[in-house]
Amino acid sequence: MKTVKKLCSLILILALCVCLLPVWQTEAADFSDEPIIYDVTYTGKLPEYRAEDTYLLSVPSSGTVSISGHFVGGGSSYLNIYTIDGAAVKRDIYLDGKYNGVKYEDDVLTIALEPGKYIVKAVNYSEYVQDPYAEYSYTFSFSFDSSTNAKVSSPKKGALKVTAPKGTKIDGFEVRYRISGDKSWKTVTVETKKNLNKTFKKLKAGKNYEVQTRKYVSDEYGYKYYSNWTEIQKVTIKK
Repeated sequence: MKTVKKLCSLILILALCVCLLPVWQTEAADFSDEPIIYDVTYTGKLPEYRAEDTYLLSVPSSGTVSISGHFVGGGSSYLNIYTIDGAAVKRDIYLDGKYNGVKYEDDVLTIALEPGKYIVKAVNYSEYVQDPYAEYSYTFSFSFDSSTNAKVSSPKKGALKVTAPKGTKIDGFEVRYRISGDKSWKTVTVETKKNLNKTFKKLKAGKNYEVQTRKYVSDEYGYKYYSNWTEIQKVTIKK
């Protein structure tokens, strides 16, 4: 009889302990089945202390990845970045929700990465957050350098020639041009993995034109990511 009573008491204590667990704790998220999409916000409830949210990050070209962490109701995390085969790239990068008296502000990590796939593990470090509405969100953005040494010329009447080096891996360029003083641009996409070498014809002879270029890369799902536009180059079209 005493054994039965002890067993019942133990079951009651265990049940009480389960009931007293913080209600805000949830399972960690796993987004490692396919690469995350840049500039899309991934949001969830804060997982339990030291649980890892896992992301697969695909970098289409040499460039810079920015990871923005936003924590509603308080919170923080450590980010660890690995190559797909497990080699550490960057570890224990601390992101913290900053409260300015009005709202929680984003904390941003920026890191240069070479093309390839990476595993990002975000370790919840919000041990003392007891807010049942506490949430986190991460936004990944990608950028890469644009060429500032694009060259423009007018080799013959009514023609505009634009050249630019491709630099790192790309999938093409965009070229836009307009008569100086106009508000609208004409934009042309040039698909090429090589240097840009494009001639446009039937432009207005004798007119001054402004020209800009930028590069783009595509990921495996067809999303395009663009560099910044270059500085404006000016050329007078031959008569």
